Amino acid sequence: FSMLITAILTVIQLGVDYKIGLNRLHDKFDLIEKSYLSSITNALWEFDNDYLKLQVGGISDIADLQYVEVRNKDQIVVSAGQLRAENVIIKEFPVIHNFRGNEVNLGSLKVIITLESLYENLFDKVLIIAVSQLIKTFLVSFFIFFIFYNLVGIHLARISSYTQNLNSKSLDEVLVLDRNYNKSPYNEIDQLVSSINSMCKKLYGHQQQLSHRASHDQLTQLPNRVLLIDRLKQAIEDAKRDQSKIAVLFVDIDHFKNINDTYGHKFGDQVLLHVAQRFTDVLRKNDTLSRIGGDEFVALTRLGKDGDDASLLAQKMLSCLQHDFIYDDVKIVLNISVGISVYPDDCKKVELLLRNADAAMYKAKALGRNNFQFYSPELTKASELRIEMQSEISDALQHDEFLVYYQPQVDSLTNEVKGAEALVRWQHPTKGFMSPNEFIPIAEHTGQIHLIDQWVLDKVAQFVTQHNNKVPKIAINFSSRSFAQESLSEVTINSLNAALCTADKIEIEITESHLLIEPKKSIGQMQRLSNSGVTIAIDDFGIGYSSLSYLKNLPINKLKIDKSLVDNLENDASDRAIIRAIITLGRSLDLQLIAEGVETQAQCDFLAKSKCTLIQGYYFSQPLSEEDFLDFLAEKQVA
Repeated sequence: FSMLITAILTVIQLGVDYKIGLNRLHDKFDLIEKSYLSSITNALWEFDNDYLKLQVGGISDIADLQYVEVRNKDQIVVSAGQLRAENVIIKEFPVIHNFRGNEVNLGSLKVIITLESLYENLFDKVLIIAVSQLIKTFLVSFFIFFIFYNLVGIHLARISSYTQNLNSKSLDEVLVLDRNYNKSPYNEIDQLVSSINSMCKKLYGHQQQLSHRASHDQLTQLPNRVLLIDRLKQAIEDAKRDQSKIAVLFVDIDHFKNINDTYGHKFGDQVLLHVAQRFTDVLRKNDTLSRIGGDEFVALTRLGKDGDDASLLAQKMLSCLQHDFIYDDVKIVLNISVGISVYPDDCKKVELLLRNADAAMYKAKALGRNNFQFYSPELTKASELRIEMQSEISDALQHDEFLVYYQPQVDSLTNEVKGAEALVRWQHPTKGFMSPNEFIPIAEHTGQIHLIDQWVLDKVAQFVTQHNNKVPKIAINFSSRSFAQESLSEVTINSLNAALCTADKIEIEITESHLLIEPKKSIGQMQRLSNSGVTIAIDDFGIGYSSLSYLKNLPINKLKIDKSLVDNLENDASDRAIIRAIITLGRSLDLQLIAEGVETQAQCDFLAKSKCTLIQGYYFSQPLSEEDFLDFLAEKQVA
């Protein structure tokens, strides 16, 4: 503003100076007229050219005079100076002689005065004003900057540096400003620092909860599969360095599925908690006990020189369950089968150790259960049960024994069907209707899962094309083995093209835990699928490992909140807090959110209030056959 005022005043002053300068130049014309015109008239009358030259020379010596000439009626008599047409004032005086009372026109006196010196003076003044204003502005600005920097800027720079370097590993660091609080009262900067520290503290708390959720089983609070693999890798490194041995004990509860089917999942959960506690009691402090899924536990222990520790530990685990388990007036006997694999005797790789221990566990089951077996090379061909199931899965793929069921995904606010998840079922010719829990784990173990995934994709693509205007987007859950296939994206796109199904009608899901088994391959596949127009979703989000470290780099469109978080949200404040944190995270990354496993009005209301309105679960519908799904869509509005 001050510079604007200065500019206006400068323009006014220059205008005044310009007028004064012009007046002075015109005064010179008056001087010439009064001092020289009479003499020039007489000299021209008397044809006194010498005197005429003398007079013209005197005029040419006047400052700012550029050119002067004296003309008679026919020609220039005398001239001085150089004639230039730019930036000049021209004035011509008539030369008139009074002879015997008559005025005789002898010619004219032409005078040209230049404006260059006037312009130069004005320019010099502008330059002086500009330089002085610049110096003044610089000094004032420097003074203001100096005060601002010392009072505010230095602290803002510290805050900026802190926030720029803020990451998941530094959330517990407190932001502290270097200032004397005895002399500086509490102000807005302190309020900002306090707010940042408060925000970081809350984020750190949520991160710790998410990290624990990501690395631990939600029921037993034991390490999950991903954390087990991490610890197993570290144990192998330690064993290499110390030239020692480690043992992996793969434990499966005998007939656990029958227990679940007979007494319900609540009873089954209590069995798992009981087993986890008994195992924890018999393991040493440095051992690791993990629940890797269902009724499967894995113990990791370091062996002594004689190597008998593994047998002793397995026997302790068998013995600790000898007493009857009693819950809710129901008494049952619990037995386990244990398979043992030893590093480095059996193998030297993490996955092989687990696989070999798993194979040994199936051998223990084949030998009557309730015992432990060590791995032996012949077990690499897998157990008879797996061979049988593998053959049956191949037959099922050839004879179209599998079925695709669809579970709707509904917007709880508008009641619109936004999508559906395709779920595979098996109509076994002798065993009847089979749920995926009975054959998917074996298919994953044998590598047939990607064939099932491909079969489901083909069927869904055909179904979508056949009913294109009636069905919403369909989600298909691909296994980690499918994502490990280099040709997955090409095969998927070819399958959609063959069925004339547009890519925007298909959504591919991968579970968070599967994604991290081979993350580089999985992410590459996801990127290629996303580029083709297929939507990508992370399934079971909230129970994986190190979720926040990879999420920002994934080409995903949707997060699917895991059922285990939804199950207890009515009674568990921690689950509610985790769900809110996931929703906030997803919205900040512009991701769509959907909650699975929603079964009650209270769960639906909480999710809607937390701004997650897309719902999948028995609250709206169980998985439906194609015909029932079309009937369901006919009753609802499809988005």
